[in-house]
Amino acid sequence: MPMAVEVHGIKGVQKRLDKLKGRMIVTGDTDVIRMWGTTSEAIAKTLVPVDTGHLKDHIRYKRISEFEALVGVAGVPYARYVEYGTSRYHSFDVREGFAGYRPYLRPAVYIALRELKKKILEYLRSV
Repeated sequence: MPMAVEVHGIKGVQKRLDKLKGRMIVTGDTDVIRMWGTTSEAIAKTLVPVDTGHLKDHIRYKRISEFEALVGVAGVPYARYVEYGTSRYHSFDVREGFAGYRPYLRPAVYIALRELKKKILEYLRSV
């Protein structure tokens, strides 16, 4: 069963950037969905724990529509246990570190959103 993280609110940002495009000369990439998706995928691949590399190889960004994209894992049954843990391993032990779970998708999404916000602000300041 595929696992993905859903983020709301990007549609409004993309619409505002599209309006700006019509009023001024725009250089560079303004496709925020693609920027967010590719950045999230890259960050998730750096955060995911690697044993065989199978999980890392199956992290993907997929554009669903003009304003929707998914970043997730398909074809790896244990992906959700690495991200969320299990009832047995759902606690953090200071001495042992993460006990059985290592979030990689959710942190990647939030880091990518922060990076996207910086890029949008830089872009708006340069116009």
